[in-house]
Amino acid sequence: MYPYAKNAEELESNLKEAIQDAIELAPEGLVARLNPRFARLDFASKIIVLDYLSEPWMKNPAGSMHGGIIAAVMDNAMCTAVRGFAGIGDSPTVNLQISYIRPVRLSVPVHVRVRLSGLGRTVAHVSAELWQGENEARILATAVSTVFVAKK
Repeated sequence: MYPYAKNAEELESNLKEAIQDAIELAPEGLVARLNPRFARLDFASKIIVLDYLSEPWMKNPAGSMHGGIIAAVMDNAMCTAVRGFAGIGDSPTVNLQISYIRPVRLSVPVHVRVRLSGLGRTVAHVSAELWQGENEARILATAVSTVFVAKK
């Protein structure tokens, strides 16, 4: 029965495992450089929050975070969420749509809130909001994605 995670503790464990696996499988890869961190979750609302650093190597010519890095951060957060809820070994992106609202500053942590809106046998639908600082209502970017649900 979906979702596989039966409670908040199992979901948190799945999320942490997904992050660790991604880093261990490609220690020199992008996810390792993005260095995602589990922040919190609301199991009943199907929401998770992951934190990321915003470092100088992520800079675009305008001096803020490059849009491709923003997309990678949000994609990583959404795929991690699907893996956490479904308890699966892989969760590749099928479709990704990003809306850039405001520049993302460097050297300020980035927070991504992901909401799982649907989890079927083969695909999941998720959305995400990215912000910095304490004001969670000041959204800098949004995303929606369809993610493939692979079996373990």
